[in-house]
Amino acid sequence: AVSDQDWNNPKDFPPSFRNDLRVFARSPLVPRAIELVRGDLDEALRERLVGCLTGLHRSDAGQQILRSYFGAEQMLSATAEDRQALQTLRPWLQRVREEVE
Repeated sequence: AVSDQDWNNPKDFPPSFRNDLRVFARSPLVPRAIELVRGDLDEALRERLVGCLTGLHRSDAGQQILRSYFGAEQMLSATAEDRQALQTLRPWLQRVREEVE
């Protein structure tokens, strides 16, 4: 399995290598990374943390931090579409849990 971003990056998958491979399944599009906090974290602290992370792209130092995190350009708060995309993965994750664990 490989992400579409890696697949489309010639450094990770040169055309000579990709020509020998075939896409035989695709998952739904889902957020690439998710940052989580514990449910009982103080609300003010949670909001401050979200603000810091979603504002990283506004400074040179923050942009450097983002680039070191898988080449990210910006962190965004989850949207309703993101949450729905994650819900579509639930059956897939359940299957992995049942068959692997």
